[in-house]
Amino acid sequence: MDRVGPVSILNEQILQLNSGIVLINAHKKPPHLGLFSLNKYFSLTATEVQNNLDLSIILQVIHRKKIPSLFIIFNKKLNNSLVEKTFSSYTNLKDGTTCINPINKLIDQQLCNVNNVQFIYELIPLLAKANELKSYHHLYCDTYLSDELFELRKYSMEDVLNRIKSLVK
Repeated sequence: MDRVGPVSILNEQILQLNSGIVLINAHKKPPHLGLFSLNKYFSLTATEVQNNLDLSIILQVIHRKKIPSLFIIFNKKLNNSLVEKTFSSYTNLKDGTTCINPINKLIDQQLCNVNNVQFIYELIPLLAKANELKSYHHLYCDTYLSDELFELRKYSMEDVLNRIKSLVK
């Protein structure tokens, strides 16, 4: 398993001026993935597209439920109009589409080639190797850190599809 870090406690102000990926329920197999950019939040869920939401809405949910979440900050800011356009081309998680699909598409367009990456535990090391990551931050992940490192849990596409199926009920 890959370990990433160092991971520090999130200062939410950093999210206003940066773009990156958030792993919500970062400790689960699989976690949910969202994208944040310049204080906006984008995500593909089992039932909807969360497109250009105020990031404070998601942060309130994370705080209220104390959801372990890992924030990975990119070196570059994304173009939010392109992010919004990309997410609006999706409807929800169906027909094998997962929450990483629009994120991969945007990273491919704006940062680096992600090839056929299907999982966040593949994407993060690829971005790190391409020098596209600035920093790692967390909320409620203290018990999942070891020496300021977070271990990316491995899972299968079957795990992802089963999780989506359980949410659509």
